[in-house]
Amino acid sequence: MNESAKNEFGRLLVNQDALLEVLSKSHGSLTDYPELQEYLARKNPNVAQYSKALREGEFTRQEYLDEIGERLNWLAYELQSHIDMEFLVNRVASIVGDDLNKIKTLTIEDIGADCLSKLVNLIGHAVYSTQQTKPSYPFLATKGQVDHLFWKQSHIAYDAWVDGYQSHYKLTNYCQDQLDCKAPQSSVRFFRQFGDPRDIAEWREYAGFTFEASN
Repeated sequence: MNESAKNEFGRLLVNQDALLEVLSKSHGSLTDYPELQEYLARKNPNVAQYSKALREGEFTRQEYLDEIGERLNWLAYELQSHIDMEFLVNRVASIVGDDLNKIKTLTIEDIGADCLSKLVNLIGHAVYSTQQTKPSYPFLATKGQVDHLFWKQSHIAYDAWVDGYQSHYKLTNYCQDQLDCKAPQSSVRFFRQFGDPRDIAEWREYAGFTFEASN
């Protein structure tokens, strides 16, 4: 950063109103600061227009959500070509056979929470795969210290997390007992955001993991 950039950055830091205005235009990146994120979202002019339309009865919040849902359904459909859906097809086929109409009546319980959770995670990975900006995976970090002993075994830690070791305290105790390492602070957030490491191609390459060898 050159001196001019440093000076501009310094002026921005001491001018809270200007800083908030800048942040409000990219508040989506402030996931670690939920209260600030919510406050800045309200300052966004488009959000203000949305709130005004709600107050004036132009549409309801549910109608707005319905429109979002319809768009998300279409986007999920477009992402199918980026996802190996065979596990889902096999699951549904095991329930309905050749009865296409019965598919329309399937519930979450019918398909299975684990199956649907895997699908949601795969959709998330597919979203990133279609974008130029890739997610920042902690096991590929180039700065700071990376606990490779943990991350190369993180699929085992993920299974433990799913089985109930949901807090960082519980997970790190499990890892110390079973994997001879500690769980990084970022691990629980990683599992919540990305799901099973085995579903991430970059992790499989990093860890030298293959499904054939694990069976």
